[in-house]
Amino acid sequence: MIINLADTINSVLQSIMFVYVSNYCSKTKRSTLSMATWIVILWGVIQGITLIVGNSSLGSIFIHLIILISGAIIFKEEPLDAMIGFSIVYLLMGIVMISLIFVYTGNLIADLIYMLIDPRVKGGSKA
Repeated sequence: MIINLADTINSVLQSIMFVYVSNYCSKTKRSTLSMATWIVILWGVIQGITLIVGNSSLGSIFIHLIILISGAIIFKEEPLDAMIGFSIVYLLMGIVMISLIFVYTGNLIADLIYMLIDPRVKGGSKA
C-alpha cells in the first residue's frame, strides 16, 4: 500500500518536473492550465504503463521513451528546447542519485568505524 503511494507521488513529481523545466527552457511559454493538463496526461501515461508492464527495467525504458515523445508533442514548435529541459531533469536526477550513494556509503563507513572505536556499540539493535 505504501509503495503504491510513494510510486504515485514519484510519478506526479516527475511529471511536474518534466513539464515545468521544459516550459522554462522553451521560448514560448505555456499557460498554467495547459501545463496542468499536460502534467495530468503524463501522470496518467506513467501510471498506465506501470500497470501494464510493471516496475521493471523494461517499464522504465517505456516510460521515459513515452515521456520524451510526449515532450516533443507538447513543445512541437521547439522540440530541441524540450529535449534540453529533459536533459536538465535527468542530470538533476543523476546528481541526486550520486549524492545519495556518497551519503549512504559515508554513513555506513562512519558507523563501522564507530563500532570499532567504541566497545559499547554492538552491531545490532536492542529494541
